[in-house]
Amino acid sequence: MKNVLLVSEQGVTSHLFLGEAKRVAETRRAALHFTAAGCAELAPELLAEQDLILFTPQAAAVMDTLHTDALMAVIPNDIYGWLNSESLVKFATKELAATAVLACITAPESLGADRGGLTGNPLGTTKHT
Repeated sequence: MKNVLLVSEQGVTSHLFLGEAKRVAETRRAALHFTAAGCAELAPELLAEQDLILFTPQAAAVMDTLHTDALMAVIPNDIYGWLNSESLVKFATKELAATAVLACITAPESLGADRGGLTGNPLGTTKHT
């Protein structure tokens, strides 16, 4: 289960998204747990629990001030403007999947020959002769 935090300036818009996003994630059986907060509620403890933090366009300026290991993104205007929770769940899933793919692509290179990896061979395949 991945934790996704929805952030808006005062917390109103993020809470409007919250209920429907939870329903859509449950219906689609997406392994996402949504929570919502306003910018003033962004405590280090809350941020530390998140895998993905999604900001409304108005709250995007806060991204540069946060110190977290979580992936951060701005909710696209077409999703935000229509409060489209279905698209929000898809967007969150894609953002998290993109990070997982990037980790898979970079991981084989970090495996040296001493760890059984094939240096310079990101697919990990061998050539049989």
